[in-house]
Amino acid sequence: MKKIFSLMLVLGLMVGVLSIVHAANPDDIELTVTVGGATYSVDIASASQTFGTVNLGDQSSLYIGTAANDGNVPSDWEVKGVDASDGGNSWTLAEEVTDDTYGVMIGTSPADGGASEPTWDPGASPQLVSSITTSQAEMPYANAIPFSGSCALWLRLSMPTTSIGAGTYTFTVSLYAVAP
Repeated sequence: MKKIFSLMLVLGLMVGVLSIVHAANPDDIELTVTVGGATYSVDIASASQTFGTVNLGDQSSLYIGTAANDGNVPSDWEVKGVDASDGGNSWTLAEEVTDDTYGVMIGTSPADGGASEPTWDPGASPQLVSSITTSQAEMPYANAIPFSGSCALWLRLSMPTTSIGAGTYTFTVSLYAVAP
């Protein structure tokens, strides 16, 4: 009986040793996961602003406030405008201002909390301003805004050279938060 028990003990040790020897040759598996529940969102601190009275052919700048990434992941921002209307007549939004055609630029100010108006030169480096069109387009200076990150925004209105109407015109600028 002692011999059988000894033989079983030796066989058990050999199986254990062989198992350890087998473990010296592991394999790997690559796993991926896609983030769910990501929210891309931007919040503009003020819902409405007014330029007041601006003469035809003139330009006027307006600090519109802070825009913040209120999503839960970093985001790029895009911008889009619309044609302006007084309820009966309209102006076309374009980069080049002419008769019944107006222009709007959007920009960020230096890191002084929005106190300084940006230089309205789209060719400047770094590029802090861009023209707004009726197509949704990237804001080149608003990339990978961290969640809870914000920036001060300005608009610059370029009035048409002539206007079919003389009323109060209204237009909307929309900011979109998108995946970087």
